[in-house]
Amino acid sequence: MLQPGDVLLYTPAGVFGKLITLKTWSDYSHTEVVYRVQGSVISTYASRDPKRWFPKPSGGGVNIYPLRTSELGLIRRPTHPVDMTKFEAFVNATVGQKYDWVGLLKFFRISKGKQDRMFCSEAATRLLRAITGEQLFANVDADAVSPGMLAWTPELEDIWRA
Repeated sequence: MLQPGDVLLYTPAGVFGKLITLKTWSDYSHTEVVYRVQGSVISTYASRDPKRWFPKPSGGGVNIYPLRTSELGLIRRPTHPVDMTKFEAFVNATVGQKYDWVGLLKFFRISKGKQDRMFCSEAATRLLRAITGEQLFANVDADAVSPGMLAWTPELEDIWRA
């Protein structure tokens, strides 16, 4: 059922996820994009927050991750064809970037994100723009796009809802 380019939207897990949904008036606090489907092994392209905080954050950031199904609430598919050559090029150019904690403050109109870091919906938006050729959320910087915005845009169609 899943194919590269499908957008996975997750309901909140933990306090930070709940804060994101409250601020963005959405049911969703995280997003990932299906990268590769090989039989029953599915990987996603995402920017995840680091898991260990002391002595410094480690792990996470923009990378390829195994599919996570816990808290999965909605799957949407681009209405335009996905260019896999552009998909690979975008992934190769961005994997390794750090998670953009400062960019999240854009939701609170406090800051502008850094260009060498991305948070989840920013990464998904930039990727979708690159692989479909569509200007998803035209005139909106990708670091102002929340997971909830990906839940309603007409450039994606629902294929599964929890």
